[in-house]
Amino acid sequence: MGLAGQSEDIYKRFFLTGGTAISEFYLHHRLSEDLDFFSEDDFPVDICDRYIEKLKNKYRASIQQKRRTGFYRYTLSGEFGELKIDFVYHVFKQLEFGKKIGKLKIASIWDILVDKLYTIFHRGTARDFVDLYLGIKYVDCDWDQLISAMEEKYQSGFDRMSLLSRLPIVKDLADYPKMLVPFDPKKMENFYFDMIKSQEKKIFK
Repeated sequence: MGLAGQSEDIYKRFFLTGGTAISEFYLHHRLSEDLDFFSEDDFPVDICDRYIEKLKNKYRASIQQKRRTGFYRYTLSGEFGELKIDFVYHVFKQLEFGKKIGKLKIASIWDILVDKLYTIFHRGTARDFVDLYLGIKYVDCDWDQLISAMEEKYQSGFDRMSLLSRLPIVKDLADYPKMLVPFDPKKMENFYFDMIKSQEKKIFK
């Protein structure tokens, strides 16, 4: 993390978002082993390669890569364990300015929550549900605000019934992250099912 803040290329072009950003800089609620660097502008991949090479040398790590246009994943393995670092060309603009820690730019918690909802709409894992659940409580927003923000950011309308149909998988989640705060999965399930009921009442009134 510290090396990211010292890299001029990373500082100029990318901001940190996702699970590590929301946990490390906002909620402090769970462990996260991934770094998600997003850029709103296209970027040359050699910037990523140079940064990863520094990490490789510093930590004596081995590297595996996955690449496709606009998405570059590096998995570093060493004595520290395993770390995934993604560099993503994200065309959708941030809704708010986030934080700046040293030279490292951090996405706002609002943008991270909107992205988490979008992720759940398309797939979603336990950590996405956990982050969204605790994040909503942290910012004290309602679902209508969050869904409207998702539509604004991703410049599209979303079928609310399709979104609601995704949420019941919360009761079958098993891949929970290691939590750093007291956490009751059942309370989280109830939270999402209460939301489903409230949204259904609005849709079918």
